[in-house]
Parts: sequence; structure tokens; C-alpha cells
Amino acid sequence: MSRIGRLASLAVLLGAASAARAEGFAEASYQSGRLISVAWEAGRPLGNLRDFTGATTAWGTHFDLRLAVARRLSVGLAASWSWYSRSLSAGTIELPAATLTGPVYRRAQFLTLRAAAHWYLTGGAVQPFVGLGAGGAWGDTLQEAPGLAVRSRRYGVGVDPEGGLLVTFRPGVALFLQARYQLASNRFTPFRNPTWLALDAGLAVY
Repeated sequence: MSRIGRLASLAVLLGAASAARAEGFAEASYQSGRLISVAWEAGRPLGNLRDFTGATTAWGTHFDLRLAVARRLSVGLAASWSWYSRSLSAGTIELPAATLTGPVYRRAQFLTLRAAAHWYLTGGAVQPFVGLGAGGAWGDTLQEAPGLAVRSRRYGVGVDPEGGLLVTFRPGVALFLQARYQLASNRFTPFRNPTWLALDAGLAVY
């Protein structure tokens, strides 16, 4: 093995040993504290929301505040914002007395605020976790054509099962990765109960 290869292997081993000694969030019963994370969010619309807006979006943010209440258990608050848009050269807008066909711009954005609980499956530097959030969801949809705009704003209930990873790379600082299946239960014109898959990536401090 070359000298560079040996040095690289040594760095990997030292990094692994350092990570193995790191304590994770809510790892021990005597630990109390809070975790704050801010993440970029990508979203993939599902079901009737996908029919309305189409493609995956990279426009979203996610915020988490978690309080350790027991060994490997936290409760807290989470908030997210998601934006979806789509332009159609030939689309339709359904009105009570007519149907309009032509160029259509569609937009949907959602803001959620949920109480959440998370269980950390292991301690140490790499902590997979599962969780569940429930709270409120606000949605704003827009369909726009030349000379016409149809807008809908609604409040509903937001529920989401979650799973992810905390990867601690220095004491109290971790890479935050999470996937959420988000449901917002209400009628947002022209569809009901939008659902989407959210992927979050960011940093957490604790």
C-alpha cells in the first residue's frame, strides 16, 4: 500500500474511533437538553396533488425544536413550508358554470406546524430515529389563466410519520437527514387531502 493510502486508512480509522466515542442526542437518562435543526426540504407530490402540480420541488424549508424527556426520547415542535408550481401550455380550469381551456399556471404552497415525538433507536454518533407529528396545516392554491385567477386558502389537520438519521461529526453538532409522509386533511380547490413525501437535509445543534 502506498504512503498516501496508509495515511488515508489511518485517517478513516481515527475518524471512526472518534465517532464511536461521541455521544448522541438524548443518549442517556441523565441527559437533558434541546436539539434545534434547520433543513432544506425537497418534496414529491403524491396523489391528486401530483395531478395538480406535477414534478418534484426543491423549494422548501423545515425547522425542528426537540426536548429530550427520557433516554432516547424527545418531544417538541416542527414546522415546514413547501412550494409546488407548474405551467401548462394547454390546461383546464373548472368553474361552476364553465370550463376554461388554455395556458394555465398552477401553484400550491403549504405551511405546517406540528407537535412531534421521536424515538432514537441507538446512541452514539449515528442515531436512526422514528417519529410522529400532528398539528395544523395551511394551504394556498392558485390557478391562473389570462384574465382569470382562481385561488383557495384553507386550514386543516396535518399528520406525518417520520424517519431519519442524526450523524454527529463533532460534539453537539450533527448532520440532520429526515423523510416525512405528510398528509393535510381538508379540501384545497380543486382537490382534497393533499399528500406529499418530504426529504429534509440540514444541520442540528444540541
